[in-house]
Amino acid sequence: MINLAHLVSRKRKLEKSFIQIFLRQFLMYQFYRFLMSQQPTILVVDQSLHDLEFVNSCLKSLNVTCISTKEGARTLVLAKLHKPSIIFLDTTLNDLNSSKVVKYLRSNVETSKIPIVGCIPAKTQQNIDRLVISGVNDYIRKPYDVSKIEASVNHFLGWEHSCV
Repeated sequence: MINLAHLVSRKRKLEKSFIQIFLRQFLMYQFYRFLMSQQPTILVVDQSLHDLEFVNSCLKSLNVTCISTKEGARTLVLAKLHKPSIIFLDTTLNDLNSSKVVKYLRSNVETSKIPIVGCIPAKTQQNIDRLVISGVNDYIRKPYDVSKIEASVNHFLGWEHSCV
């Protein structure tokens, strides 16, 4: 025979445990949001996992928060959600044309002012004027150069004259 008092006691312990876990998770989430608000956030979009890792490591050395994706469509969601300080956008995305990504970001009130740095493969003879006309603020060539990434970050975050 099942002891009803034991089951009720066990249920209360489980509920208490669940509430503690929930509160711990909530506090961790709030702490994460606090940390994210203290550092500039940069969204890096590149179809190459190797390039994503390289750019992220460069940016983390500058003490900024990095968000990464390999997909143009996901870029639109992440930009609206996190409102990054800068977007580094690969111009050769597979899923969505980078010009369409820029056009959408520029047409959306929440993302229209975010500086976008186009990342162009060195072997591509892409028309840079057309890229700038599409709404990109600046561009850098691949393979990535650490000094150019740092220069872009310093320029768009206004850190040119600071000791970062």
